[in-house]
Amino acid sequence: YSEQLVKAQDAFIKTSIHEINTPLAIIMAQIDLLKMQKEDNRYIQKIEAAAKMIHNIYGDLSYLLRYHRIEYEKEPIDPEKFIRQRIDFFKEIAQSNRLRFKPILQKSDKVWLNREEFMRLVDNNLSNAIKYALPDSEIVVKLQNEKESVKLSFSNRAKEITNIEKLFEPFYQDSEHESGFGLGLYIVKRICERNMIG
Repeated sequence: YSEQLVKAQDAFIKTSIHEINTPLAIIMAQIDLLKMQKEDNRYIQKIEAAAKMIHNIYGDLSYLLRYHRIEYEKEPIDPEKFIRQRIDFFKEIAQSNRLRFKPILQKSDKVWLNREEFMRLVDNNLSNAIKYALPDSEIVVKLQNEKESVKLSFSNRAKEITNIEKLFEPFYQDSEHESGFGLGLYIVKRICERNMIG
């Protein structure tokens, strides 16, 4: 009975995630159309920020469902260009939280990664940096060349983390008042382990 229950739960989650995709795509498309008609509308900006947060959560849940089921093919990716694109995606979310990005990105050799996994890695770090940053502060994103590798780091001004050792556990959040599932850094850790990123 418990095995059937787990299978039914898994099927329900899969169906739910799949069903979110279509209305979310419609919302994002309509926001783009509204932005073309009106300039700098703060209400549209807030709606877009919220839709992008849902989009990021959808990406995380979708990735977790497929983690053991599919092979994530790697490809050469220009990290500087890729990270700039992801920062652009999160710009409205940062602005609606009275935050700004400070990218310090060096040109570097291409990295050999799966595009979806690289996106989950970058997006979850950007999302967390936004979620926990103090208002009216900067989020610094650095990409530096180091000998035969590249180093990517995210930093912000935030309250002190109380349980650093628990940060990468699934469903853990440092503050019970924060939104989300507490899966972001858990996913980042798994991607880093899977791709031997140290």
